[in-house]
Amino acid sequence: MRSMKTRVKLSFHLILTLTVMLTMAQTAWATDETKVFSNSNIANGATQNQLTYDGNLFISATGDEMAFKSNFNPYYISLYGPYQQEGTLRLYPHISGKVKSIVFSSAYMATGQGYMKIGKGSTWTNSFSENDEGNNAWKSFEFSNADGIQLENEDDYLEIKLYDATYTGSFFSKGSITITYEPTASTLTHTHNFSYSKNGSTLTATCAHNDGKDCSLASDNWQISTTLTPPTFPAYGQYVYHPATLSNIAGFTTETGATAGDITYVNNTTSESLGTSSPHDIGAYTASVTITAGGTGYTLTTSYSVGTFCGINTNYPQFTTDKEGNYALDGETVTLTFTSLYGETLTAVTATGATSGNDITLTSTGANTYTFTMPQEDVKIGATISAPDASNFEQNGDTYTIKTANGWGWFCFATNYDLAYGFSGKIVKLAGNVSSSEMAGKSGHPFKGTFDGQNHTLTFNRTAAEEFCAPFHYINGATISNLHVQGTITGGNYERLGGLVGHRYHRILV
Repeated sequence: MRSMKTRVKLSFHLILTLTVMLTMAQTAWATDETKVFSNSNIANGATQNQLTYDGNLFISATGDEMAFKSNFNPYYISLYGPYQQEGTLRLYPHISGKVKSIVFSSAYMATGQGYMKIGKGSTWTNSFSENDEGNNAWKSFEFSNADGIQLENEDDYLEIKLYDATYTGSFFSKGSITITYEPTASTLTHTHNFSYSKNGSTLTATCAHNDGKDCSLASDNWQISTTLTPPTFPAYGQYVYHPATLSNIAGFTTETGATAGDITYVNNTTSESLGTSSPHDIGAYTASVTITAGGTGYTLTTSYSVGTFCGINTNYPQFTTDKEGNYALDGETVTLTFTSLYGETLTAVTATGATSGNDITLTSTGANTYTFTMPQEDVKIGATISAPDASNFEQNGDTYTIKTANGWGWFCFATNYDLAYGFSGKIVKLAGNVSSSEMAGKSGHPFKGTFDGQNHTLTFNRTAAEEFCAPFHYINGATISNLHVQGTITGGNYERLGGLVGHRYHRILV
């Protein structure tokens, strides 16, 4: 029995502790907030017996009541009930939560036999009677309810009850109205406070995040942007149009409440306005759009050209361009870069129009980097490339010696791109063990010489991306001797593979 009593007491203590902790947790977030409505921002509405605050509905009659603001100093607001009846006016504070008090800083109640109270349903504040002492003078009035009057959302309203047994219930206010309330959980979320800045074609909204609550934009430096973006690859086509777009406009308008107008276009050559029709013909254009944010209009612009897209044949794997897929619009600046793969060096480089054969001016902008202006035709890149130094690959007359993996890579490259005519009539020797995944020879450019491995080992590992994968991919009339080969070739979808030779033309000697 003693142990059972002990367990009962412990259970009671645990429940009490959890209850206290829960109460403390609820108290921690249930902090009252205030919303102040200044008299100067209250105005008569568009319809009779309505008052607005900053353009939003604030107080309205439901029947024969009256609500208006005087047009002369001190510009007080007047609320009247119907004659000898209780009237109901609606007060829209645009908050969500439990309203604890409504304070009129300077108000006046006319004499008579009646009352005024504020609430909703079965929950009401204290009431003030018109014949209470001192109520017929300008003073502060506080209507309160300790438990709070629940407003479900920001469109919900409070009711103001006015009554006078002998005439009409009346109430006048010329000061501010302060509402104290306990926000609901949904209103405890952060409210953005944006400032806006424009930089070229980009509009950025920055939140001040000064309400002490978590901002959804914190990970983006409290910013969100939209950019007027030109089309990608605006190449001319008979039925193709090229509109500019606003990037992230859906997210931007959702977060900021901004509105975007239509994107309009101007032909820069003729100054002709296209209105909202996006460009089609070859030419230069400017797109514009105005975004209204925070009551201010921001005009974004971007310029681009519709033209002919042509390709750039770099010929060698060492060359790359800054254009996707090596395609560029005529008139664009193209950057061409040479990157050594095996220790080789670029001795000379040319660019030529593929159709016209015209030389294209290359401008050096740094080590192995050049720029040129794209013409209205394809471009061919030509180059003179020197072999790696003798520590990798050495030539002595008609004999070539591979000393490193880079040396083997250069041997494969020189074969594949016919820099040495397939080494026809030449002897290539292996000076040591090397490892590589490079293949020597390709269709149209096979290895034709004599290869002497000098009893060294070539370790070859490769995942096949084409048929006939092998250390010697394509050969023609070649001789291969004294070479050991080891490694793994993964065929995947390709079945024709070779441990030494992938494909031969004519006879070979191994």
